[in-house]
Amino acid sequence: MNQLFRNKMFWGFGLLLLFISSCTPEEEKEESKLIEFEYFEKNAAVERYIKWNNDAVYVTLPSCFLKENYYDFSLTNEQNFICDETHTFFSIDRIPEEDMNEYRTYFQVEDKTKSSSSDEEIILEYIVDTRLSNLVGSSFSKQSTIESFKQKEILTVSVKGRSDNYQNDLFYQFGAITFNGVTYLIQFVVNEEDVYYYHKDIIKIFKSIRHA
Repeated sequence: MNQLFRNKMFWGFGLLLLFISSCTPEEEKEESKLIEFEYFEKNAAVERYIKWNNDAVYVTLPSCFLKENYYDFSLTNEQNFICDETHTFFSIDRIPEEDMNEYRTYFQVEDKTKSSSSDEEIILEYIVDTRLSNLVGSSFSKQSTIESFKQKEILTVSVKGRSDNYQNDLFYQFGAITFNGVTYLIQFVVNEEDVYYYHKDIIKIFKSIRHA
């Protein structure tokens, strides 16, 4: 099965995670990072070393987030993290340039108009389109830009909606950033009713990303 269309399947499983406890995490290298969260515990920031073969990034997360290897809620499901205490979810996907053509092709196959030019725009348009196709009562924001703590541009977009009329709305915050020709897709998922409390912390997490 084409990898691109396998990726579309993960959306249906992601919503189940709000009701599933995290399993034993794979250990990661951790270092203290001086970021004060506003809703997560203030002194609980931990800088995680997230590695793929010969590449790695650092991201600061609350210490309650543990590596999750058993459930699908991101594109590649290689770097998924769950905080059971708050029922919140974080993931980061590494998308090298040689894989980007699959996402460009998606818009041609689906006969959709695509005005994007950058890899960040393409991957965010793909995420929004596939996410919306699996939600009811959904909406999405315009793309906007924030700057990381290392003055690196991050393109962001958000989606909210529910899987059916019997579920609560979820809020999905996405970000895309490129280091050395490789695009990284960041995702944070939270109950929509809680986003008022968490959003400033979500943005701090996104801004903390830096290349190793």
